[in-house]
Amino acid sequence: MNSKETKQIVHNLSMGSSSALRQLYDKYAPTVYRFVFSVLRNSHDSEEITQMVFIKIWDIRSTLRDDTNLTSFLVTIAKNSAYNYLKHKYKEKLMFEKMELSLKDKSSGLVDNSLIEKDLNDMLKGLIDQLPPRRREVFILNRFKGLSYKEIAVKLEISENTVDTQMRKALQFIKENLANEISISIFISVFIKIS
Repeated sequence: MNSKETKQIVHNLSMGSSSALRQLYDKYAPTVYRFVFSVLRNSHDSEEITQMVFIKIWDIRSTLRDDTNLTSFLVTIAKNSAYNYLKHKYKEKLMFEKMELSLKDKSSGLVDNSLIEKDLNDMLKGLIDQLPPRRREVFILNRFKGLSYKEIAVKLEISENTVDTQMRKALQFIKENLANEISISIFISVFIKIS
């Protein structure tokens, strides 16, 4: 695709042409994907971020100029999207670690830590049991049996994308409900110790 064709496609895109977006995607998606993969090192997440980049292009299409350097523009959006994704993952990891530390801090000296660990395991088991059967199976295979998303997809004859979706939903459910359960459990433990 020469620069004249690219300018025409950008112009058509800025006018709302979805076929122009498809042409851009076909031409630039491999470049964007390679860049994102070099940052994330995960094919599924890299595919998702690549799609998000082109959704963002569509969202800002009316602001595009015909002389926009698409390669650098797309890579800049991809870089920002990939780093935002990593920041989100890091914050999520930190939140779980803080919750763990908070539980240890609040429990020390109040009740036997082995009781809290047992309560926590019971809570987690209860929450896992509440997951829909397929989601529960995917979660157990990944978190307890150590299978990768790809291995789970092959074993269950489903797509890696489905495995990822099921894991995200399972983790979200467990994260939200476990935080509530832990707060209640600590309150009860402290209340029993004081009374």
